[in-house]
Amino acid sequence: MKKIILIISLSISFMFTAKAQIEFAAMGGYFLGGHVDFWEGRFEMSDEAVYNITASIPTMKGNNVEVSYSYASGTGIFNPYSNTIGYSRIEAPLVTHYAMIGSYQNFKTGSPVTPFIGVSIGAGIYDYQYKNTANVWRFAGSLGGGVKIDISEKIGVRLQARLLMPMYFAGIGFYAGIGTGGASSGLSMNTGAIAIQGDFSGGLIFKLK
Repeated sequence: MKKIILIISLSISFMFTAKAQIEFAAMGGYFLGGHVDFWEGRFEMSDEAVYNITASIPTMKGNNVEVSYSYASGTGIFNPYSNTIGYSRIEAPLVTHYAMIGSYQNFKTGSPVTPFIGVSIGAGIYDYQYKNTANVWRFAGSLGGGVKIDISEKIGVRLQARLLMPMYFAGIGFYAGIGTGGASSGLSMNTGAIAIQGDFSGGLIFKLK
């Protein structure tokens, strides 16, 4: 968590050294948790409320650099397959964080409504709060888009949808100690497994010069 705060703080500090207008957005919405398949079973993440903050700055015509942080708190459930021996169903709290940096493109329409699309890269952090299980960090990417609606020169509304893609979510050892009869060695992940999660949110934009 300290690393997330440091990355975001450094990025926002850099933005404040620029002379262009900075946009901050505070949003809330719905998070589709998704799932990951292992040979031994499926790990499912619950759908929960998500909270996002973003800071962006224009770099060229229509293009913006953006830093974002997302938080969702729910549950993680491991469901072993019926033919799996030595594993049992386990449910525990799961807190998900995303710290991302990327770029998005505005499409001016000559009206207060401005569509945008963007891509980001960063880290997905998964805190599965079961016994002594450690937090797991994974490289992540996102694709998204939405609209910004100007209410005034200083305030607006932002609506967005994103696909969040942590690469090789969890990994061997994420379930260390769960189940009986050999589970202590961890689970074996299917080759190329990627969890795809969804984020649908909206909120207010605050513009600073």
